[in-house]
Formats: sequence, structure tokens, C-alpha cells
Amino acid sequence: GGRGDDVGVDVDLAGFRAANPGGHSPPSEGPEKALAARGKWLDQSFREKGRSVLVLSAPELVEVTGLALRTASDMPSRDPCRLLVEGSSSLSGAKWVPLFGGGSSSGSASGSAQGGPCDLPMERKAWSKWLPLRPPGLAQAVGEEEAAIPAA
Repeated sequence: GGRGDDVGVDVDLAGFRAANPGGHSPPSEGPEKALAARGKWLDQSFREKGRSVLVLSAPELVEVTGLALRTASDMPSRDPCRLLVEGSSSLSGAKWVPLFGGGSSSGSASGSAQGGPCDLPMERKAWSKWLPLRPPGLAQAVGEEEAAIPAA
């Protein structure tokens, strides 16, 4: 892709499913759009709940060692500021373990929503830096991952 500091190879997202439990999206910006190369996902319930949850389900176990995010072309206040990624080594998602982040899951791109700085410094309309998942031993055989992504 267009990321400047890629690591590893891109995961083929064919067969993946995306869900936003408890969220609400416009018809053209549903959670499945997060899987599209030029897609845009929006959870309109973020303002009320203070966080958004995106669950990606893989058709088979997949090793995920890192990720990158791309900001949208509008509304900088909706850009992710903090991120929690959890994974499961079971397709049923029986046990989740933290792979990235885990701090506060609220705030806006400017940090103004909670008065604090962002954990994910990002430029507008650009790929984030590569975000390695940790610890490496737990990043193996991930079948599902949950990302709590603030999206005002």
C-alpha cells in the first residue's frame, strides 16, 4: 500500500467480516467499509458512548504482526486518537488478549474531547506509521481482532 514504513506483508481481507456491535453507521459508511481499500467507516454513536468497537472476523486463523490506519478526507475530529487492539487465537473468539494499546479509549484527534494528547499522532488524509502488535508471542494465529477506535 501507500504506507511509508511497511513491515511484513498485507493480509488478504477476502472473506473477512466486520461488525460494529452497539454502533450506528450511515448506510454508505458501515463497518464493512473498514475492509475496503478506499473504504470509510463511521460510527455515529461514538459521541454518546465515548468509544467505537470494530470487530474483524477472519475466515481462518491469520497471523497479524502490525497494522496501519488511514485517516479520512473530512472531519479531523473523527480521526482515531487512541486504539486498543485485542486478538484471539480461536475463531470463536473464546479468549481475547491485548495486542496493542490499552490506554484510554476516548478523545479526539486534537485531544480536546478529554483535554489530553493523542496516543496516535497522525497526519490528515495519510497512513499512520506501522503499529507493531505486542507481545510478539501473542500476535501469532490471531483469528479475530477488536479495535476500539474513537471516531467522533
